[in-house]
Amino acid sequence: MLDALSAILKIKWVIDCLVFVSVWLFFILFINAYNRFAYVTFRQSIAKQLSWSTREKISLRLNRSGLYHLEAVDWVILREGLTIAAAGILYASTQQWLIMLIGIVVIRLWLFLFVNSKIKNQLHQISNDLPYFIDLLCMTLTSGMNLQTGIQTSLQHIQLGALKLAWQQYVFDIRSGIAYDVAMRNMMMNTGHNEMRKVCVSLIQAQQRGMSVAGILSEHARQLRASHLLAAEKKALQAPVRMLFPLVVCFFPCTFLVLGFAIWVSAGLGA
Repeated sequence: MLDALSAILKIKWVIDCLVFVSVWLFFILFINAYNRFAYVTFRQSIAKQLSWSTREKISLRLNRSGLYHLEAVDWVILREGLTIAAAGILYASTQQWLIMLIGIVVIRLWLFLFVNSKIKNQLHQISNDLPYFIDLLCMTLTSGMNLQTGIQTSLQHIQLGALKLAWQQYVFDIRSGIAYDVAMRNMMMNTGHNEMRKVCVSLIQAQQRGMSVAGILSEHARQLRASHLLAAEKKALQAPVRMLFPLVVCFFPCTFLVLGFAIWVSAGLGA
């Protein structure tokens, strides 16, 4: 009798635990669904406040910085949320309006500089990878492939970066049914790279006029290497000028200080 009662109590305890866990899981799923629904509603309300031109400008900067997973509305929510959070923390800790305003300016400036640094990094990656990609594309075109097949084959042999992501987006646009010249112009706008723009314009003109694409690309690759060499020589010539400031401010005063101290000590001993 006691064994049966203990077994029943154990079964009841297991059932109570299962019910408790089920209720908590249902509660967590309900809260998660409510938060998603609330965020979607809040996101839609924010999107209605943004004009089309503002949304396009923010989207263009995000695409050029490599933040493809963020949309303009999400970036605005993130930016304003960080600004409000920083302002609230600073005012709660200092009770000073001036410090709160300075914190808001610092946060907005930091976000702006962060996106600019990402854009510069993306442009630097494109500048480094573009000549090698053009050489690969020239080889594939010379071997008899068409342009689209050559682009897809060349993308398999370059490292993941801004250039590869841009051309992959171009291939995706072509497969989606977008016209060739429209896909090229979209890639020019999303990258914002001058040499990339020249290459895309040359490809569009070559396709429209029936010119040899391989010859045009090889000439562009040669010009890119020449421009990179000139940029490297320019930086090498600027190095001595940039070294003058640390020499004058740091090295020379320390040298004169050591020599002056030695001369002063020797003069004092001589006296």
